[in-house]
Amino acid sequence: MEDSFAGRAEGAVYSRLGNPTVALLERRVAEAIVRARGREAGCPLGAATSARQLAFGRGAASGRVVELGQGRVAEVAFGRLRIGPARPGAGVAPAHWGEASEGRTTWGAWELRWRAEPAGAPVREGWRTWVTPGGGVVRAPAPGDRLVPLGGPGHRSASRLLMEARVPRGARAGYPVVARASEILWLPGVCRAAAQVPRAGAPAFQLEVAPVAAVGGAAKVR
Repeated sequence: MEDSFAGRAEGAVYSRLGNPTVALLERRVAEAIVRARGREAGCPLGAATSARQLAFGRGAASGRVVELGQGRVAEVAFGRLRIGPARPGAGVAPAHWGEASEGRTTWGAWELRWRAEPAGAPVREGWRTWVTPGGGVVRAPAPGDRLVPLGGPGHRSASRLLMEARVPRGARAGYPVVARASEILWLPGVCRAAAQVPRAGAPAFQLEVAPVAAVGGAAKVR
């Protein structure tokens, strides 16, 4: 065996990383994970389909999407394979918030809650913020959307901010934009705009956003 490793004799030589048995086991485990993700997304995948999607995820460029049927897609995003709804929220009409002192509204796969209270200290990222009193809408991103980030210089495009936050391309059309009239106030979890930020302790609306599946469940808005 030592002669084989040293190249002085013919014969098959396997390392731990180059062992075909280990490679087969790793591929089977990866395919099982892909099938599990498909079941979680409501799109069961057979053995052959999961193998194809695994190869797709390993070889395709970020942003590539394939249809899986039943309104589901597989998308490569920043080195990861996402299996889920095709453009969740795309085409959903804007939902209004702030018409009363407290309430909630659902837009696409997201829920926004608001209530009147003294303003706290907003942060640029996060799932909770405060805005000056008044109503607004939660809607889909639109071409040309721009905002001035809280504590940052100059205008930034919403599409660029979503990309930098590693939101998959196929999910961006269903990502919530909190706005008032034509002014963007907040990309929840991504960027609070510098617009309509109340001073600490002033009358305000607290806004919280969470995925619908997480509301009242294990996921908690912080």
